[in-house]
Amino acid sequence: MQTFLSIDLDFWLGLKADRVDRDLNRIVRHCRHRNIPVAAVMNHQQMMPAVSASPARRLLNVDAHDDLIIEPESLGCGSWVSFVEWAPQGTYEWIRRGSLFIGSCDGRIRWRSRNHGTNWNRIRARKLREFPFEELQNDIVEVGLCMSPGYCDFRHRHDEVFREVIRRYWIPYRRGRLRD
Repeated sequence: MQTFLSIDLDFWLGLKADRVDRDLNRIVRHCRHRNIPVAAVMNHQQMMPAVSASPARRLLNVDAHDDLIIEPESLGCGSWVSFVEWAPQGTYEWIRRGSLFIGSCDGRIRWRSRNHGTNWNRIRARKLREFPFEELQNDIVEVGLCMSPGYCDFRHRHDEVFREVIRRYWIPYRRGRLRD
């Protein structure tokens, strides 16, 4: 199944900048080697149009937050996954480092049933301590990197690492909010 890989910088929250730099460089080099398009956004909801337009039917979100709400009122960084157009035919998988309950954007999601009352055909959550590099061997068709400045680890300079990787690899980057 074709996969859109969404990576939020807050996945590495609390880790040193050199670890983030090493992981991001490894991801981008792998994508370049396999001709997988990589784009970057400032706020996660800016990624939703690219995900909706993608031929993928699996969304893999590596993130500290699930970005999924059962009854979303508006598009935002904590609800964008709920607005993916192909969700009723697709699979959503959230990979996190932290607690399921701390990272849930909607406390009503129980992460136990097939789709948990969401508009997705199937959802799943996994907790991993390391970035899941084995996923890069799967059918990734596009990668989106997100800085999420509202959740960024400025103490460990993650924002600087993100910007440097974007510059180093000439990755297209969209600043600002969705409707700028």
